[in-house]
Parts: sequence; structure tokens; C-alpha cells
Amino acid sequence: MKAFAKTLLLFSSLIALNACVVVRQGEVAMKRRAGKLVGQPITETTRVYNPLWSTYIKVPVRNINLEVALDIPSKEGLTIRSEVSILYRLDPEQVPNILRDVGIQFERNAWRIMTHRVHRSPSSTFAITAPSSRGVGGFGHPA
Repeated sequence: MKAFAKTLLLFSSLIALNACVVVRQGEVAMKRRAGKLVGQPITETTRVYNPLWSTYIKVPVRNINLEVALDIPSKEGLTIRSEVSILYRLDPEQVPNILRDVGIQFERNAWRIMTHRVHRSPSSTFAITAPSSRGVGGFGHPA
């Protein structure tokens, strides 16, 4: 009986230790209960919750620099290696909509959309020309 009580005490203490969330400055947390987002975004606080039924999803709302390396095809069919830096910041009030519409891995999905829209279009409008005898030519003249 004492072994059962010790096991029960150990199990309940492990659950209690995992049942707190600390939301730091520059973060917003949303409560997810049974797979659905519940309530309003929570900022800069400590909360205790039931880990069996709910969890908190923390999202950074400070300025974030996302660096992405891309291989972009040009108009001529050549591949251009490009390194892109995307600076973004989330609106804390829009975090529930972002999590609901895009998902928890919004950063991975968002950079695909942004890089496709921003960098695929301009790269196909520039032609790569052969260098002339004067050394002028090369890359960068719109087609």
C-alpha cells in the first residue's frame, strides 16, 4: 500500500510540475483545449492548467529575422542561388486567427508563401545577357 501511495504521489507531482506555463515578454500564448483554441491571447504571465485536457501554444510577437536560402530559376532556365532575409512581427490580437488559419507551424508555411510571391516573380523578369566586348552586360537588365 505504501508503494502505491508513493507512486501516486510521484505521478501527481510530475503532472503538477508540467502543469504551468510561463509567458515571457515578447510572447503570446493561446490555450488549446481538446484541439480547439479557447479564450483570448495571454501575455506576460504565469498560468496553471490541467495538462491532461489542455495545453498552451506560445508564439513570439517580437521582431523576428527569418533567413532563407533559395534556388530561384531565371527566365533562361538557370538556377540562381539567393539568400533572403525576412523581417516580420506578429500582431498579438491576430495570433488566434493565424493559429486557426495557418496552424502551429505558421513560420514554415509563411516563408514559403512570402518567398514564392516576392522572389519568384522578379527573378523571372531579369534576363542574363552575354558580356559584350566592352565588358558591359551580364545580369540585371529587365527583359
